[in-house]
Formats: sequence, structure tokens, C-alpha cells
Amino acid sequence: IGDAADATAAQNRMQDCVETWRGPLQRDAALRSALLAHAEVPDRYATWQRTVGLYPIVRWPFHAGVQAWEREHALQVARWAASPPPTQRYVPATGPAIDIAGLWRQRPRDALGLPQFTAAETAALLAAYAPAFEIETLGEYDRFGTLAWGVSIAPAVDTRSPVVYQRVAFMRYRDQLMLQLVYSLWFPERPPRSRFDLLAGALDAVVLRITLAPDDGRPLLVDTVHGCGCYHLFMPTGEVRLRDNPPTDIEWAYAPMTLPALRAGERVVVRINSASHDVVGSARDDGATGKPYGMRDENQLRHLTAPQGDSRSVYGPDALVAGSERPERFLYWPMGIASAGAMRQWGHHATAFVGRRHFDDADLIEKRFVIPALE
Repeated sequence: IGDAADATAAQNRMQDCVETWRGPLQRDAALRSALLAHAEVPDRYATWQRTVGLYPIVRWPFHAGVQAWEREHALQVARWAASPPPTQRYVPATGPAIDIAGLWRQRPRDALGLPQFTAAETAALLAAYAPAFEIETLGEYDRFGTLAWGVSIAPAVDTRSPVVYQRVAFMRYRDQLMLQLVYSLWFPERPPRSRFDLLAGALDAVVLRITLAPDDGRPLLVDTVHGCGCYHLFMPTGEVRLRDNPPTDIEWAYAPMTLPALRAGERVVVRINSASHDVVGSARDDGATGKPYGMRDENQLRHLTAPQGDSRSVYGPDALVAGSERPERFLYWPMGIASAGAMRQWGHHATAFVGRRHFDDADLIEKRFVIPALE
């Protein structure tokens, strides 16, 4: 009888606790739902600029210009595939060989399903997939290097020390998060091709991103953009295809070339043309030798040593690199992008003049491509 009474009392206390917390829990759930319904991630487009600049009208000639560039770029890709010019080849400094697939299988995963790598393992992954670059080199402006502060308002590029800056990122596909490896090259300038070249200016950068399969870490897709956010293009493997019926009135997904099937740990070769530094070719790396480049954490760019002995970020409070402005900003401002053509910090790359698209959108690839193995 005593045990039954104790059990009844315990049940009553439990019911009292439930009733006490039911209201706050219900209110918290309602608050969470309301917060999610109203949450908006700020983007890098200024709606007021588009309004004042009559974006609904001027978007059409801009869209025609983007399509014209895509056609010209596709011709460059075809020319390079048929008869590539002489290039300077760069390869990552030799690192320890690792079993990527084995490393992937052995890792514990967090609540989001991502493998949990140590700092040393992450560095090994970045080194294992660091691309080889074959760059058409017609001047000092085609040699990438290390950013450093000098006397100019903009940081200088020391081409005597070729360096690729790297970081890790993530994307979502369906209910899975996928690891991405990001590599950035910095050039001293984009030289003018004519007296009135609106695209020329100090500094230029190419950002390359490799998206890895969640099961064994093999590359599924590579996409690239310039440091200003322009010229976004995709290079999918055969395991990835464009979605059907894409919108035709905005910039969606320009995919002028495909990658060969790559196994876990296989390196990609990226080919870059002179002056404009467009990516115009890719292939599986055959292991040929080349000029070695070093690798550094991209976060170092936020605290470079200045001549006075202090440290400064290469990015200003607006996330732009001062001194890298382009004349094109005076023409392209109705598209709503701050200082179009200027180099900018990770997380601030608007990549479409027509429409709204960001390089780090979590659903960027999910919206545009189908990965049948993950459906």
C-alpha cells in the first residue's frame, strides 16, 4: 500500500511539473516558429539602388551583356580544349599522403552529420585536394602571390612567394550538410586591355571551391568566382546534373565544362587565361611537376602586419578591399551591388547582376543541381 501511495504521489508531482512547464514550453515553441517565419538573412544587394536605378527596366540590357560574356567565355573554353597556349604550372608543396576515404569512414559525426576532423586532419584534407594551376602567363599580372601591406592604400601582391589561401565551408543538399574546400589566388592587378577598360584595376582574385561527397569525400562539383563576385561558373562531374526548366530571366547556373569522375583524394587541374584570369579549363591532375606554392589560412588576411608594426585587415568595415575599385561601379550601380568589381571578403560575394545570388548561399547548389545519389 505504501509503495502504491508513493507511486501515486510521484505521478501527481510529475503531472504538476508538466502543467507548470506546459505554458512556457508552448510559448517558446510559438516564439521559435514566429522567429523562423520572420527571420531574414541580410544580403549584399541594395534594394534602394535598384529602385532608383530603374532595375526592372535596365536589367534586360545587363542580362544581354551577361549572356554575351557567357557565349564568348564558352568559345574560350573550346579554344583551350582544342589548342591550349603555353602555361606556367603551379602545384602545392608536397604534403603527407593520406587515405581520404578511410579517414572519412573512421570519423565520428556531429548532430548535423558532418565528419569531425581534427585541425591536423582538416589541414591534410586541404593539402590533399589543393588544385594544380596552369596559368597563361604574359606578364607579372598573371603571377599570383602573397598579400602584404606596403605604402599603397591597397595591399600589394608579392609574386616571389606564390601562395594559395584556403578555408573550409559547408553547403546543404536535402537533409545533408556537405563539406567544401575553398582556395583563393591573388594577382597584382587586372590590366587594362584598352584605354577605356572599365574592368581593369589593382588586385584580382580567383576563388575556387570543391564540394565533396558525404560518403567518402570524393569531389562532386567545383565552382569558381572572381574576388569581386563576378564570373560565377560551375564545373560538375557526371554525378551532378543541372535541374530541368531553370528560370531564363535571371542569372542561374552557367556550367560551360564538366569535370571527369574523381576518386577520393584525386586532385583537379584548373586552367586560367591571361589578364582577365578567367577559368577556361579543368582536368584530372596527372601528377606532373610544377612550381610549388604554399598554403595559408585565409583568416590571416584579416590581420596582416602593417609597415608601422601593427596589423590591419585587408578588408574595410564594408567588407571591400580599398584601392581595388573599378570604373565599372559607375555603370553597374543600378544592379544594387556595392562597388561592383572591387575585391571583397568571404560572405559578401553577390554573384549575379540580374537576380539575387550569393556565393555562400547554403542552398545554392541544391536549387540548381540534382545529385541523384543523394535524392
